[in-house]
Amino acid sequence: MRSPPERAVALLMADGGLRVHEAVAYQPTSLNSTGGLRVFGKRRKWRTVPLTHRLRDALAQAACHAQARAWASPIPYTTRWAHKRLAIASARAGLPPINPHCLRHSYATRLRLSGASLPIIQALLGHTNLVTTMIYIHTGEDEVADTLQAFERRIQGQTKL
Repeated sequence: MRSPPERAVALLMADGGLRVHEAVAYQPTSLNSTGGLRVFGKRRKWRTVPLTHRLRDALAQAACHAQARAWASPIPYTTRWAHKRLAIASARAGLPPINPHCLRHSYATRLRLSGASLPIIQALLGHTNLVTTMIYIHTGEDEVADTLQAFERRIQGQTKL
């Protein structure tokens, strides 16, 4: 992603877990005093998403970029634009096509792999149902095998006949 607004949109999805329509609707007034981002999501529900340093820097650069061009919004784009830009960027990088939803899924997976609980991930993604959150979390076969082995060791220790 070449321009600051393009980078900000991509990072809102990849580092903030926002849906594509939430990312392109970003406004600086959405930032709260604690360093989080207030997001108006599906079903007219608000949630607060913490910002990584990388995302905070990208949003600041997008704001400066917009101010220099006298844009009303730091991200004057649409969801269709975001889909096209990600497809172009992934092709340029020699990757298979990436869509905005892939970034949201990778955000959830990275949270889980770093130890975040399912209810925390659910809240950050703005899901009502925990089952929906579980669909987002992609686990590798190694992680599943390790978890099963740990479970079996625990069961063996508890059921001595």
